[in-house]
Amino acid sequence: MQSINSPARQRLTRVVVGAALGFAIAMAADAAADPSPCPDVITSCGCRITKSQIYTVGNDLSAAQTSEPNCIEIAKDHAILNTEGWALLGNGSTGVGILIRPGADHVIVEGGEEADNNPPINPSGGTPADSPAIDSHPPQSTVALWNIGIEDDADDATILLFANIGGSFFQQDQGNITGGVLLRGVKHSVIGDFRANFNGQFGVMLDHCSHIQINNIATVMNGQNGLVLDRSDNNRIGPATAGGNSKLGTWLFVSSDNVIHDDASAGNSGTGTVLGCSPDTKNCPGNERSNHNRIVNSAAAGNKNAGVVIRKHSESNTVTVNHNDGNGGKKMDMVDENNKCDSNIWYNNTGQGNQSCIH
Repeated sequence: MQSINSPARQRLTRVVVGAALGFAIAMAADAAADPSPCPDVITSCGCRITKSQIYTVGNDLSAAQTSEPNCIEIAKDHAILNTEGWALLGNGSTGVGILIRPGADHVIVEGGEEADNNPPINPSGGTPADSPAIDSHPPQSTVALWNIGIEDDADDATILLFANIGGSFFQQDQGNITGGVLLRGVKHSVIGDFRANFNGQFGVMLDHCSHIQINNIATVMNGQNGLVLDRSDNNRIGPATAGGNSKLGTWLFVSSDNVIHDDASAGNSGTGTVLGCSPDTKNCPGNERSNHNRIVNSAAAGNKNAGVVIRKHSESNTVTVNHNDGNGGKKMDMVDENNKCDSNIWYNNTGQGNQSCIH
């Protein structure tokens, strides 16, 4: 696995995410010494899960309860953590709310009891106004005011049922400083049924990951991008919402063989969905390509710049049955920077394209 602080990664963060991202993430994850083992019912931040058993949270947790950088660390495979609807609140600058450490495979992290969700919450189908405020004990937990809300560094994790991993419409200043959910160098994890909104830079990021399944998420109103795949292949995404972000809704950077379906990347201040190198790069280098991706039954409408963009050198992608109207200027709903679309297929979409090969 390539380090998040590699030259390629640093180049990416300078362009789009900000030069401090890699350093901040690495420091948050690696600075901890050895926190004390967590009790079966966790009542304060600053402990580490060390047994393959079920752990629950018994009250709101706060970074003020500990000198450790992270609230709850999971260091044992097959452990289960249910935060039972309680809030995990950081100090507004550092640390990780819930950190799954390398080697802690097959972990389950859930933010509440499914039986308490009546009716069930569908984050991807909502808007920021649907996000509940933090109360004393909501059906699902909030993880906010950390550097990273939840980070997974181990394979086969399951992360589900969080009301907010970040801020909400009513508490927009409660976002995590860098991002909501970060997966680093892992495979076969499943994440979903949560909102990752109002975070400083991104809602959800996959960094060098594969075979990840993402369902029913909202990444809305984040400081830069909603959902980012960085050198991550063979992932399945959708349903999802990535709207109202300050730059991009969904970005596949050097990421191939992914499927995105039922994704609404709309109303972003930049572009809805980008495949390939950074939109801030005028001429894409040939090694920053995203190939063989499929975007189906989705929408990239009403973005300030463009709807769906396939950048130069990205090939063999398929975009079909998408609604991409009302973006930017003329013929900016669908943009292919490759001559005659190369091997990319655009078929049966709505909106205007920049070339005749786009349908």
